Amino acid sequence: MSEKKRKRWKGNLARPMKTEPPPDYPTILEDILNPDAKAEFKKKSDKYLVKSTFYCATESIKKMMELLEHYEIDKNDLNNRWYLLAHRLATDHVPGFRVEQKKESGRPQEWDVVSLAILYCDVKDVKREREEKGLSAKMTDICQILSKREPYKLRRGSKYKTGITRKTIVNLYERAKKSPLVLLWNPFFISPKLDPIETLTDFREMLSKLPKKE
Repeated sequence: MSEKKRKRWKGNLARPMKTEPPPDYPTILEDILNPDAKAEFKKKSDKYLVKSTFYCATESIKKMMELLEHYEIDKNDLNNRWYLLAHRLATDHVPGFRVEQKKESGRPQEWDVVSLAILYCDVKDVKREREEKGLSAKMTDICQILSKREPYKLRRGSKYKTGITRKTIVNLYERAKKSPLVLLWNPFFISPKLDPIETLTDFREMLSKLPKKE
């Protein structure tokens, strides 16, 4: 699920499905010379339709499997693979699936969608660290640890020259869970077929390429 720039379609995905041309309808002269011309045309047309439909159907199935491979989606994930494929295609090609920051009037918000998504990742990382060590993974404990780490320890608010408290990080995390970028990637986070560490790493990589307010 790497966010590296993909090359355009190649191989079988770059080649259209090509069928033989359909049979020609008999001309007036052919109809006069051959009384069975129309019947023969119908027989050829029916045969052509069956053959071309079967060809397109089998080729489409092959190409769908290649699309799964192109987007690095597990073919054996029978419950999620088509949803994940539709999601990735929509993200690549449908403007309505793009995430953009709304330009607001007045004083800019300190925590934009990218900052919230990064905080979400930081919380998940600390949670995993503590679980691996057999320590408490309560949200209050996790946010207390983050409040003593950079950049939260050194972050300056617009009003008070202090770090961010544990309670503030808890509240921000609740906002982060509902932020557009996190919701966009949620299908990947919850998929049992994807490695959670790799998914979070890919998410961070994608976030690093987005503009963030300072």
